[in-house]
Amino acid sequence: MVFTAGGFWVNHFVGISSREEVDALAKSLDAKYRITGLGDAKWVLGMLIERDRAAKAIYLSQEVLINSILTRVDLTDAVPLSTPLAPGARLSAADCPTPQEKDDMATQPYRELVGSIAWLALGTRPDIAFATSSFARFGHNPGRVYWEAARRVLCYLKGTRGWRLKLGGNQLQIRGYTDADCVRTRLQLSPFTIT
Repeated sequence: MVFTAGGFWVNHFVGISSREEVDALAKSLDAKYRITGLGDAKWVLGMLIERDRAAKAIYLSQEVLINSILTRVDLTDAVPLSTPLAPGARLSAADCPTPQEKDDMATQPYRELVGSIAWLALGTRPDIAFATSSFARFGHNPGRVYWEAARRVLCYLKGTRGWRLKLGGNQLQIRGYTDADCVRTRLQLSPFTIT
């Protein structure tokens, strides 16, 4: 049995399967819709796709998107940081804006920034997923603390923007990492990573 998947985005189609299956799928789509094949995908929805056929690996990167977001929020000259969130950071409803902050926060593109960071977390950067979910929980009423924390994630991304997500490969080793913070706080919000 051969797995074949395909997806459309506006006027683009990407197929995933063996070379023969993708070619057959492209031929049938061309017969019906008169499409033109452009070969292997290199960019899909802001993700750079690089292949290492010898190692049977695919690398995904969103460095260009990270640079674009840094420019949009004026952080191109920011100092890179080593962690997405400050150690011990706890975002809560207590950090929602005071009446004085509310007007200031209304002018900040917080939701757009969180949406951009979420796309990075979903696409190639699972290392920022926990921080992203924390920001999204307060998207309806973010305080200045949330805005600064989201900008901190961008400083972290600036320092790690060249990182790529590797899929496949000849040698697979599974490792798991977690932060056992739930013992201290009694909350089951601890992040984990499987590599």
